[in-house]
Amino acid sequence: MPTFSRKALLGISAAIAALTLAGAAPAKEVTIAHAKGQTLLEQAPKKVAVYDLATLDILNALGVDAVAGCPRG
Repeated sequence: MPTFSRKALLGISAAIAALTLAGAAPAKEVTIAHAKGQTLLEQAPKKVAVYDLATLDILNALGVDAVAGCPRG
């Protein structure tokens, strides 16, 4: 299994969540594989948190307005 940085994993997770929130994902359930295993999302998340401003910019560009919070500065 390839090794990803924490920032890369967060970006990938945010992109998948954004697609799910935007309704672009055709499946009702989405499984996200990550370093500690897998997470099954049975429905679109109502809120997401981001850990860096670049991910926030991506979500804003995709029209996702369900961001609950991000770090300061």
